[in-house]
Amino acid sequence: MAAPQVKISEKQKRRTMVLSMVEDLYRMKLSRYQLAKKTGISYQTIQHWVNGKHFPSVRHMKQVYDYYTKEKNAYAQAAA
Repeated sequence: MAAPQVKISEKQKRRTMVLSMVEDLYRMKLSRYQLAKKTGISYQTIQHWVNGKHFPSVRHMKQVYDYYTKEKNAYAQAAA
C-alpha cells in the first residue's frame, strides 16, 4: 500500500526554500542580521520566518534569492 501524499502549500514551499538559503548563508559566516541589512528586509521579519510565525512573500523570497546567489558565487570564487 502506497503512503499517502502530503500536500505542501506554496507558502510552505517558499518558507522551506528561504530557510535553506538562510542556513546556507549562516554556514558562509553571514548572520541573519547581515542578511537583513543587505536585503532591506527587517531582522524581525526574517526571525518570524525562522520561528514559523510568518511565511515569506514572493517579493522577499526574490530579495533573499538574489542576495544568496551573489554571496554564494563570491564565496565559491574566494574558496577557489
